[in-house]
Amino acid sequence: MHPLYIAFIWHMHQPLYRDPLSHYYMMPWVRLHGVKDYLDMVTILKRYPRLHQTFNLVPSLLEQIEDYASGEASDRYLTLSQIPVAELSRAEKEEILLTFFDLNWDQMVSPYARYRELSEQRAHFFQLYQTYYQAADHFSEQDWLDLTTWFNLAWIDPALCEQEPVLQALKHKGRGFSADERRQVLEHHQLILQRILPAYRELSASGQIELTTSPYYHPILPLLSDSDSARFSSTGIDLPRQHFQHPDDAYAQLQMAHRASQHYFGKAPKGLWPSEQSLSPEVLPLIARTGFEWVASSEGILWNTLSCMPHRNSQHILDIAEYLYRPYRVTHQGAALNIVFRDTYLSDQIGFNYWRGDNERNAHQLYHQLKAIQQTLNHKEPYPYIVTIALDGENCWEYYRKDGQVFLNTLYTLLQKDTSLECVTVSEYLEKHPPQDELTYLHPGSWINSDFRTWIGDPTKNLAWDYLKQTRDRLVAKQDGMNPDARAKAWESIYIAEGSDWFWWFGEGHSSNHDHLFDEAFRVYLSEVYRLIGEDVPEGLTQPLEDQVRSRMHDYHHIHHSPISTMQPSSDYYQNVPNEG
Repeated sequence: MHPLYIAFIWHMHQPLYRDPLSHYYMMPWVRLHGVKDYLDMVTILKRYPRLHQTFNLVPSLLEQIEDYASGEASDRYLTLSQIPVAELSRAEKEEILLTFFDLNWDQMVSPYARYRELSEQRAHFFQLYQTYYQAADHFSEQDWLDLTTWFNLAWIDPALCEQEPVLQALKHKGRGFSADERRQVLEHHQLILQRILPAYRELSASGQIELTTSPYYHPILPLLSDSDSARFSSTGIDLPRQHFQHPDDAYAQLQMAHRASQHYFGKAPKGLWPSEQSLSPEVLPLIARTGFEWVASSEGILWNTLSCMPHRNSQHILDIAEYLYRPYRVTHQGAALNIVFRDTYLSDQIGFNYWRGDNERNAHQLYHQLKAIQQTLNHKEPYPYIVTIALDGENCWEYYRKDGQVFLNTLYTLLQKDTSLECVTVSEYLEKHPPQDELTYLHPGSWINSDFRTWIGDPTKNLAWDYLKQTRDRLVAKQDGMNPDARAKAWESIYIAEGSDWFWWFGEGHSSNHDHLFDEAFRVYLSEVYRLIGEDVPEGLTQPLEDQVRSRMHDYHHIHHSPISTMQPSSDYYQNVPNEG
């Protein structure tokens, strides 16, 4: 009898926020998640030596962690936290009121009386004036010191605060912070960021964790290789006017990631987390040629590949569980890779649901779910089954009590004691139990609905792809006359703009208070290419993409409005970039 193997894969990712001309970051999320999530995930695991796990660290994240750890990086939130409060302008005060409550209320604001008081004060005066610009007049210098201190203190992982007497004392003090105490909090941000990469190297060297990577700037590989890949999983999708087909870019992103992993951790990665777990047959040879041995994807890709529709019973157990909980060998054009598919239900429970209610009880519920799967598999053919739980390892924890520590410590304690369950890295499992089943086809898609609509097909997303294609074409046309340094920087900007995150926030599907910043960052990187090749930036890259699409849609409906018309604007209408050829 085999134990039930369990492979946790935690995905750590941020896009590159750094301005191309400086070390100034357009958004602060690497620093803030750096002090809250990346370090504690491995320090918690270290207490449970029988549990082995896989961590996927995207190279664009590693580069930024290193930049912050060196002290060279800065961001707007950090700058606002360093300005002497007596020197804050009214506009800067308004900006602080707009942004320094951008964190989870229940876990990161409400528990702290002074932070909660400042939030209520902000709400009261906003209701009175309907503008933060005027509300700012009712905050004292001490209010600004307390607010900027609390924002940066609340982001630090609670366990790390408990380990640092200075931070623990500041939390206990709660109010009346001095400028020097605020400075101490920011100094601890840098100290924590400096500990992250060494901690991962240590656990990797001990064998408790496996470190994997993703394409360098987190692009959707199938769409780089051929944007028409989206048609195979979304019949009738409206694609960009210009056909993006550059498998050489996909290969470059893979090669850069492979080298980066060796640079940061001293050894080549065996596994690849393809961005958004997105795959297509055409990218498999590129991944294999780079030197990767295995990839991870989501169960929807498997079911579409096998052309089957499994059913989960009332306990959420699959009727054909034996097909999901095993590795496969997938082949295409002579290339072969091992592949594991995550259990979407279990992964999503951690990512989106188990923070609700009693975190300790929910950890027991996940453990019993695994035992129920084990019981089901015991009635199947004998096999070394593996349950893959793979998800974002950072964003969900701000919703959990104590940043996930109650949940994770309870779960890990249960798993550590149960020797019939064995938590493994993916590579150590595959070394003992190579795949016995082969797939000669792989459905093209991602972990979201097994298609690519999150990143292509919407008018704004499509416009972004066309600008990306137009800019890349201009670089190719001019690169032979450029000096090597400028050419390398221009290609770096193209690769950054190929990242998935910009397209995630464009158009329909996802929205946040920072959509305009993602839009601006995308256009900044493309504009930098034009600067480097010595051409004027196209007018379209000086305006938000959403505004351009909205304006053209308005003009279209104004011209073509008919009370009985059902005609929809075609993809040709809203594009203003030249068609290929």
